[in-house]
Amino acid sequence: FAATTMGFVLLRTPLVAALVLLCPPVVVWSLYESPSSSHVVAFESVGDFEKQVLSDDSMAWVISLYAAEGCESCEMVEADFASATKDLLETLGIRAAAVDVTNEVGVKIAKKLGSIDRVPSVVGVGGASSVNPYTKKPHRDVVPWLDMFKANTFSVSNLKRWVGSKVLPADVVVSKKESATTSGKLPVATLVTERTTTSALAKSLAVALRGRLQLVEVQAKDQDLVTSFPALLGPSSPD
Repeated sequence: FAATTMGFVLLRTPLVAALVLLCPPVVVWSLYESPSSSHVVAFESVGDFEKQVLSDDSMAWVISLYAAEGCESCEMVEADFASATKDLLETLGIRAAAVDVTNEVGVKIAKKLGSIDRVPSVVGVGGASSVNPYTKKPHRDVVPWLDMFKANTFSVSNLKRWVGSKVLPADVVVSKKESATTSGKLPVATLVTERTTTSALAKSLAVALRGRLQLVEVQAKDQDLVTSFPALLGPSSPD
């Protein structure tokens, strides 16, 4: 368990024009550039962000929004964010990124991520992508990590729990009863489980295979369904 107590830097709205820190700059540093943060993506342009995050829904993302100047809490959060997201990448395949909301590219990306009025902030993206019929731009729902503001702490365990329950959508894995609606559209892989809730691993696999394969969950206690599946033949015994 790890938790970092912090304060937040409020940002002047509207975000569209510019993000001006309400407190005077204290120190200038470069965040998310150390070897421990090598897995954290820094988007080179808005187009790069749209291509990787909004258009490709086979990837789930956790994104840290920070200010490169005048935000000591942003510096405090960096190590915990890097550590937690490295584990999420290695265990669930979830990508991580960091966006500096004090430069031009970061301002535009933050606008696309919703109403960001303070830093540090963390948001997640894991839902299916769509195209705005008016702007023709790609879109995915953004989930803010609200507990970070309520508790005024950065907790690694809470971040991971939030990713598994909120960022990875529950409906990405369907039940056997619901699978009839996907019949004929996609190949189906069946997961027999004793869990009463869908695991984060199952949801992350379903996100990675979205559009190519449908993951269906079946409870092990439902013997009628389990025994109806083809069984692998074992080695034949000698006569």
